This record gives sequence, structure tokens and C-alpha cells, in this order.
Amino acid sequence: MTQAHWQLAKTVAHELVERETDVNEVHKAVTYARVQAEVHPERVGANFFALLETMARDGHYLVRSKRTLDYYCDLRDVCGRHLQNYRTATGERGWELVEILGWVVRFMRYYNTEEGKEELAERQRAPARAPQPPPPPPQPAAPPPRPVTPPAAPAFTGTKRETVTLLTAVKNGKAQVRTEKGEEIPCTGLPAYPPGQPDDECRADVTYEGGKAVRAVFKRWE
Repeated sequence: MTQAHWQLAKTVAHELVERETDVNEVHKAVTYARVQAEVHPERVGANFFALLETMARDGHYLVRSKRTLDYYCDLRDVCGRHLQNYRTATGERGWELVEILGWVVRFMRYYNTEEGKEELAERQRAPARAPQPPPPPPQPAAPPPRPVTPPAAPAFTGTKRETVTLLTAVKNGKAQVRTEKGEEIPCTGLPAYPPGQPDDECRADVTYEGGKAVRAVFKRWE
């Protein structure tokens, strides 16, 4: 994803967390968008936003708690404001929408941790930056000394435990996963129960060779 897509996902996640939206309800909507991208790539955006409207309009027939209906309305309103450019997304752009939504769920889970809550609180405490006066015109100066480039550190080779995200469903104890750095690798040793699904996260020992992740071994679910 581009830097703009990352920032968009963080903005949506931040606002949903501030509204105390249930991340599990958001995850269900993301799963629906992923299925639409696979089955109806010509209508990914249209079908996703149609689902949000239906959930907010008719959700009271499906739930007992008014709070759940509030989650539906929050999801519709926030996505409608920040992701409106994806209302007609199809094909590759539809998968772009799915990827952004997937990171929205991941950021929401992070913001619900102690570390994430502290980051949100810090952002809220930070005062708005006052306008700065324009800098003075540059003055002639001697050219700076040429920097000395330090030797590059050797690429890491070994095993590190980290959080990985499932990209595929678990089959025969195996699945394709994405590392914290965004590399896609095979993961083995996954349990048959509970069954892992795309977007689930787990802790795994990731093996690196020359700085590149090559495989992972499941340790526990997050």
C-alpha cells in the first residue's frame, strides 16, 4: 500500500475507536468485502457500501442491543466520509479497498491495546501547532563537509518471534501469512481448531535469511 493508503486506514480506525465501535462488527464487514472481491469483482465497492446502508437501516431486525445498531451506523458514517472514492471500486481497485479495510481492523486492535491507547492519548494531548513565520532568506555559506557513509550492517539471519497475519485459511496445518514488515511467507504448525481464517493474527517464529523472511512456525493465537 502507499503512504496515503496507510494514513487513510489509520484515520478510519482512529475515528471508529473513538466512537467505541466493536472491531468484531467491522471485521465481519471486511470479510464480506473480501468475498465480494473474489466473487463479484465488478461490484466490490457498490456491494460493500450497500451492505453498510442495509446494516444501518434494517439492523434492528437482526440485533437485540441498540449498541450493535450504533456500531453499524458508525461504520456506515465513517466509511462514507473517508472511503467515498471507493463506492464504485472494481477489480484491482476493489482489492485496494479490501486491503485498506483489513488494515483498519489491525489498527483498531492495536489502538485497543495499552500501547495503542497511550498513543491515542498522546495525539489528543498534543497542542495544535501555531503558524510559523517564513524562514529568513538563505545566506551564502561554505559548503558542508561531505558526510562519511558508515558501512552497512550485515543483513539479519536467524529467527525472531513476531505477530503475523493470516492471508489464507488454514489447510493441513499450513497457511500463507504476512509478517510485521509486510513480507508474505508460508507458516506451518497451525492447529486445526480453532480454525484460522484470513485476517486472524498469531505469534510465530519467523526465520530470516539475509534479512528476508522465508518461513514461519506457529506458536499461539493472539
